[in-house]
Amino acid sequence: MEDPRRARETLAQRDDLGLKLSMGDYGTGYSSLAYIKDLSMVELKIDRAFVRGMNNDAQRAAMVHSTIELERAGDVIVWLKRESSFNR
Repeated sequence: MEDPRRARETLAQRDDLGLKLSMGDYGTGYSSLAYIKDLSMVELKIDRAFVRGMNNDAQRAAMVHSTIELERAGDVIVWLKRESSFNR
């Protein structure tokens, strides 16, 4: 993100319009825990790369489970992205 301050200001205006912000493909690219808090995300869609094979990979499973804990804390809604659909 080139200008985080400007992004926060612009996104703050969305609240006045009743719009909510989601982040798709969470866990890839430049996604960040800081963005969830600073940009007031209400929904995360965990990338299928983390979901796929998590039954056989303890580290991957821990990453998915820790993200799901954000939902349990009441901060965001978390979706697990599968091959062709989103499932909660």
